[in-house]
Amino acid sequence: MSLKSIADGGAIIIPWASYDEYAEYVQAQYVQKSLFRHRTSQSLLDQVTELQRSADMMSAAAQQLGKLGYDGERARPTDSDDAESAPPSARGICIDLCHHGEEVLMYAKGLAQSYEADDFLHEKDILEHWDRYDRSHRIHDELNELLAAAWTLYNGLQNAINSTEDFLLDQLDRDFPDLLKRDFILARDQFSVGLEEPGFLNAGRGLEGVLRAVARKKLLLIETRGVVRSAAEEDFFDLIECLSRARWRTDKSPIINPRIKSLLHSHKNIS
Repeated sequence: MSLKSIADGGAIIIPWASYDEYAEYVQAQYVQKSLFRHRTSQSLLDQVTELQRSADMMSAAAQQLGKLGYDGERARPTDSDDAESAPPSARGICIDLCHHGEEVLMYAKGLAQSYEADDFLHEKDILEHWDRYDRSHRIHDELNELLAAAWTLYNGLQNAINSTEDFLLDQLDRDFPDLLKRDFILARDQFSVGLEEPGFLNAGRGLEGVLRAVARKKLLLIETRGVVRSAAEEDFFDLIECLSRARWRTDKSPIINPRIKSLLHSHKNIS
C-alpha cells in the first residue's frame, strides 16, 4: 500500500486502467464489472456527482452503525439480546457500507492508493468471516474497526476535496480581483479531477492575465516605428519583453527576471 495521502496534492478522480486492475487492488466483492463499466464510462460531471453520492451513502451507513452503539473504538450495543452477537441489522448495514466504499474507490484510484484507504481495504472482509466472528464478542471489535476505517476513508475524500479550495489560490492576495482569479479557479478544478493538461493551460492563461493587469496598472507603453501602444494590449511575446525591462519602483528589480522570462516564453510556445 502507498503511504501517500491523497490530500497531499493528488487528483481526486483518476481512472483505473481496467476493471481487472481495480478488482485486484481493491479486492472488490460488491462492485461487478458491469457496474464498473457503466459508471466509469459516464461523463466527468456524472462521475463527480456519483462519487459524492456514494460517499454520502457510505457516511449514512457508518452513522447507522453508530446508532446501534458502535463508536469506532470499544463501544458496543447495550440493549442487545445477546451481548456476544451483533444486532441483526448490523450485517445488512455492513454490506451497504462496504458496497458504497468500493464505489468510492471505483472513481478515486488516487484515494485507493493512499493511506486513508488502507484500513478500509483490510477491514471490509468482515463479511467473509461474519459467522465465525458472530459467535463471540470479537464481532463487536471487528465492527468498531470497520467503522473507524470507513470514517478514515470518508474523511480522506473530504479532505482531498476541501484541499483544492486553496490550490493555486492560497498565495494570492485577498484583494486579488475576481476577474483574474477565474482562470486559476478553473485550473484548480481541472487538476482536482485529473485534467492536468487543460489545467496547466488555464493556469498559464491566468498568469498571462495577471501580467497584462500589471502592465496596465503601471501604464507601460511600447513604441514601434513611432507608434505608441499600451503594453497590456500587445502580443504576449512583446508583453513579456516589456515586463523584463520594466522595474519595480521600490528596489529597482525587474518585474520578471531572466529565468521567469524564459519560462514565460516556453509557455507561450506550448500553448
